[in-house]
Amino acid sequence: MDTVPDQFSWDDINGMTYLSTVKNQNFPYSCNSGWAFSTIGMLESRIKRLRKAASPDISLSTQILLSCDTLDFGCLGVKDLFIYFRVNHQMH
Repeated sequence: MDTVPDQFSWDDINGMTYLSTVKNQNFPYSCNSGWAFSTIGMLESRIKRLRKAASPDISLSTQILLSCDTLDFGCLGVKDLFIYFRVNHQMH
């Protein structure tokens, strides 16, 4: 059985990065929408891993996800765990 490494980073797997690009959630203002950015980043990275880091990178829209929340447009936050588990349940 293989041992677990002391360190691991999706940024360097045999010279390849499987991370998505970082997006700015503070422009033009911040509204506690980090849950949406982290969810979109997780999906982009998962797609990149499934595509074996093939170009071009897939960039998903955080705004589309925020616009689904018609109560406060995602600005109340604290939804990341629900969204993460919901998405992972549907994507195997």
